[in-house]
Amino acid sequence: MNGDFSVLDGAKASGGCLAKAVTLKDRRASLSRQRDPDGSFDHSAVTLLNNYIPTSTDPCGLLLYAIPQNNPDNQWIGRIDYSLSDNNTMFGRYYLYDYTAQTLFDGKNALTTTQAGNNDRSMTATYGDTWTLGPTR
Repeated sequence: MNGDFSVLDGAKASGGCLAKAVTLKDRRASLSRQRDPDGSFDHSAVTLLNNYIPTSTDPCGLLLYAIPQNNPDNQWIGRIDYSLSDNNTMFGRYYLYDYTAQTLFDGKNALTTTQAGNNDRSMTATYGDTWTLGPTR
């Protein structure tokens, strides 16, 4: 956040984070440098980083975070069988499935907004009628 990319873009052999060192190019000048202390970063990006992205203590910027998985789902099923006679039976079945993928944003960590919310409902109904025919019917 202070504009020093010398460790982040340096070679691992000299204590950096990359296999091979990278030299940053300044888009405003013909200079090549690893530090940008003059505050030329976009103000909106800096505000976003300061307010909504946790700060890593790792010198290479590694940040581990978790997204809680609280995705409740409910399933309901019912079936009714009815026998009209020895030769005629009926049944009905109803199935309901509700799934909710909750979103999480605690107001501090924008990295947890990578999971979209979801609210699904599936319903099925089945009806069956069996009528057994014989030689006398």
